[in-house]
Order: sequence, then C-alpha cells, then structure tokens
Amino acid sequence: MKKERPEERPNNYNNNFYFPFPSFHIRTSIDFLTLSIYDGNYMKYDQYFFNNLLTYLGFKSVSNEKLDKGNHGMKWTFKHPVDGVTVEVIYASKASFFPPIMIKIHDPNKEFLDLLHSFFKFHNVSHKLSKLELTFDFITDEIYKLKEFLKSHLFMKQQRSESGSCKTTFYANNLRRSVRGMRVYPKLEKCCVRMELVMNGPLLRRLNITFPLDSIDQLDLRRFFTFMLLDQEHLRKYLIRCNRKQISESESDQRMPGMGRDLIMCLISSWIRSAVEDDYGEASMMKQVEILKSERGVPNYSRFLLPHEELQREFEKQVYGQTFLKSRHEPPWVNYRLNSPHILKKKLI
Repeated sequence: MKKERPEERPNNYNNNFYFPFPSFHIRTSIDFLTLSIYDGNYMKYDQYFFNNLLTYLGFKSVSNEKLDKGNHGMKWTFKHPVDGVTVEVIYASKASFFPPIMIKIHDPNKEFLDLLHSFFKFHNVSHKLSKLELTFDFITDEIYKLKEFLKSHLFMKQQRSESGSCKTTFYANNLRRSVRGMRVYPKLEKCCVRMELVMNGPLLRRLNITFPLDSIDQLDLRRFFTFMLLDQEHLRKYLIRCNRKQISESESDQRMPGMGRDLIMCLISSWIRSAVEDDYGEASMMKQVEILKSERGVPNYSRFLLPHEELQREFEKQVYGQTFLKSRHEPPWVNYRLNSPHILKKKLI
C-alpha cells in the first residue's frame, strides 16, 4: 500500500495569500525637501541674506554649527514657533562645483513654499529641487507586527542595490547609491510605521517635479513600488520540473523507493526556505527578489511574484484624495479615520 505524503503547511505567511494584516490608517506628508541655491544675476545670496529673510517671516534661529561631514562646512538652523517648519541653511561649500547654499526644509506647508517660490521668482534666485522625501504613516496599534508585514510585501521597482537593515529600519536599497530609495521603520512617538520614498535630483528632473511641488499629488506611486508576495508553490513545482533528472538518478541510487525523491524535495524546500527567510527567521520581499535574481536563482523571477491585491487596494483607497503638501491651517489629524481608542486618547492629549 502506497504511503500518502502529509500535506505541507506554509512555514511563512508569504505563502498564505489571506493572511489578515493589522488594521491601519494612512496619512501622507512630506518629510523634507532640499533646494540648491545659486548666486543671482545681480547679487550674492549668502547665509546672512537667508537669515534676514527667515527672521522677517517669523523664524527663530536655533543653532549655527560646524559640519564635519558632507559637501558644506556650516549649517544654520531656523524653526517657526507656530507652524513647526524647520529650515536648515547649509553653506560654506568645500568645492567650487558644489552649490554655494543648500536649503533643507523639514515638515513644509503649502503657504510657506508658495511664499518662498514667489520670493525666488521676484528676486531671480536660481534654484533646483535636489531631494524630496515623501512619507506614508501607517497608524496602528500593532506597530512592530505591521512593520514586519510591510517589509515582507514591499516591492520597490528598479532596485539597483541590495536591501538591508540597520537597527529597527529596513532599507529596500542603498539610498546613497541610487536616485530613488525606500525605507520602513517604526515611529513610536506617532504610534505608526513610517514608509518613506526618497527621490534625488536626476529623477526629479526626469519626472518634471519642480519647486514648489504643484504637481506632486499627480505622481503615479505604482511606478515606484507595489505590494507583492512570493508564490512558493509555483516556485516549488518549477524546481521539481527542473530537477526531474536528478530525482530519477537519486531514486535509482537508493534502496528504498521514494528515498531519492524525498532527498531532492528536502533540498528544494531548504533552498526555498533560505530564499524566504534570513538567518534570523525574518522575511523580506526585496531579499527574496535578490536571491531569485542571483546566480543561484531562477530565470524570469517575476513569474513567481503575485500582487497582494487586498493590501494594494486598501493602500490606494486610503491614499487617494490625500495631499502630500499640507496647508498650515489643516488640523494635524485631518486625514486619519480614527477607530483606535489608543489613537483617540493620544489625539485628545
């Protein structure tokens, strides 16, 4: 009598298409943007010029410190006491081919950017948008569980460097070596998991995204990332077909029927497990893709990836209609659909 093989159960939730992900509410925003400032046609725009401008607009000087790293030697920080906008004037470039002044604006609002753009236009200030960071805050009561879930399904397109982790932050690629990049990390003070999309100057110019970001809400996010899952069963069947000859030869070398096939199946399952999880048992979609693309991987790896339709649909439903660049008059929780008592308590405090 032929012995029936026990049904294999998924050892990782990437194999379970209906894994219930934690509930969340998303708020979009801009974490920061960086402008490269060049001298005008009739005057030199230095750090003292921007000090006078920001002071006139109500900003307070916080610090003026020396920088040990980077392309500039000094950084002058200003903060608006009401709007919460922080502006860093980075100056004293270390080489002539670097911009004389860099302006880094944290937590910008639409009114301030429009006012700054009008000023640049009136005074003919030459400037370029050199970096932009979009943020997606996933508000949840299960922060670490949701962070691992997003890391397991986040698929960044056109990845040019390897993913990795540093402390509690997951990097979909090396941000320093790419014109685009993504990272995911818990932000405990805001009860959320933050997902960030970073775009540098060459990509911004290619996409025709310019200061003051009037067209940023028309950006097609699917050009940069989606949520996917690995079809392990499809991959397992493919590897079995590719190893038919080895299975046959292994069967002939074994004394007991089925031993050779079991041995090859064990090796295949071990390879899939190593692709799905790292040495610490953590799953990452980008790491799986890197293994599938490697020399010991499989050709045309994309056929083993399936869209996580439920997660993608929920993400797009919540993001649709929101604006990245908020108004200073907009309440900080306006885009949150709050159901969690924990979040409501934080809001009331």
